[in-house]
Amino acid sequence: MKVRQFSVVVMCLVLVACTLAYSAEYDQNGRLNLLRGDLNRDGYINFPDIGVLASAWLEQDCSLSNRCAGADVFFTCGDGSINSKDFAVIAEGWGSCTDPCDPCCIHMPLTLYEPAGVSGLFDAEIVNLFSGEFYKSEVDMRIPGRGIDFVFARTYRSRTGANTSIGNNWSHSYDIHLEACSGNMILHDGRGRRDTYYAQPNGTWAARGFFREISQNPDGSFMMVFRDTSKWNFN
Repeated sequence: MKVRQFSVVVMCLVLVACTLAYSAEYDQNGRLNLLRGDLNRDGYINFPDIGVLASAWLEQDCSLSNRCAGADVFFTCGDGSINSKDFAVIAEGWGSCTDPCDPCCIHMPLTLYEPAGVSGLFDAEIVNLFSGEFYKSEVDMRIPGRGIDFVFARTYRSRTGANTSIGNNWSHSYDIHLEACSGNMILHDGRGRRDTYYAQPNGTWAARGFFREISQNPDGSFMMVFRDTSKWNFN
């Protein structure tokens, strides 16, 4: 009788764990909320992740080249230090996993982040193989100009798209803006893509993999300078 009761309890715990796993959602930057604490990216949140956190906590190296060893997971884009709040994120997701051989794990990629330059302003209808996300882009208007054409294009992203004035998961080429996040900056590029630019010691913001730099003007507005010295201004 006791063995049967124990089996029922175990089955209930497994069902609860599986329900929790399959109800996980992605945050606005395309990260799997439940797996943010998987610091060593092995698909599990367990003791090795505690080791990564402890090491990063001692070093406190949150420069652009290291970014706190990926352990700054509190808030959407981190708060610039390793502390008990990051430990709480690991504790919240403790035991979660994405092992495809485990029926109680989340059968999803750890992240929906895409490499730089995947999307562009052209007609396209594809499924991104690294994430399984459906991506569709339509150019509604293109007017040739001197240097830069006027292009109005719409982009749909099935998993990470934002809610905008033109519909759910749709964005357009002029929906370009900056969003402040824990001292860092998130660039919305008008194609449904969001990239975090981290605060630098010289007062600017930069992102790994991009030859761009964001700075604040004396009037409080912001400016992004590209590699070819072209600029975007944000009021």
